[in-house]
Amino acid sequence: MTIKEALDIFIKQHIVVVLKSAKVTAVDKEKCTVDLDMITEVEMTDVRLQAGIVETVPGIKVIPKIGSVVTVGMLENNTAIGIILSYTEIEEIEFNPSISAKICGDNLGGLVISEKVNEQINELKTQVNKIIGALNEWG
Repeated sequence: MTIKEALDIFIKQHIVVVLKSAKVTAVDKEKCTVDLDMITEVEMTDVRLQAGIVETVPGIKVIPKIGSVVTVGMLENNTAIGIILSYTEIEEIEFNPSISAKICGDNLGGLVISEKVNEQINELKTQVNKIIGALNEWG
């Protein structure tokens, strides 16, 4: 047996990863409360919504819908410190970049800027109306 194999066996025996499915029972903008058992209503409060220890740090915060099912991971195998890892339903997503944000470079990666799209649609409507007007006058 190699040292790596021995370490892998040791780590697998001594590190426990706790993941639980839970039902969201309450949410505020910082943390949420979940029902860990979904039968006996064992609640866990102060479950983190984002990775940062302080909730005001930059990053992405996903706020689940009340009543939805989430997967809660226990940080550092401490069942008193939970963080939501996956969601079945999302109420809101908050994006708070630290300084600036680039999504797929400067090309927006397929994101739509609704104001620009609306302007272009209005310009097209104006052009179509001019063409229709010209055809009505001609015929």
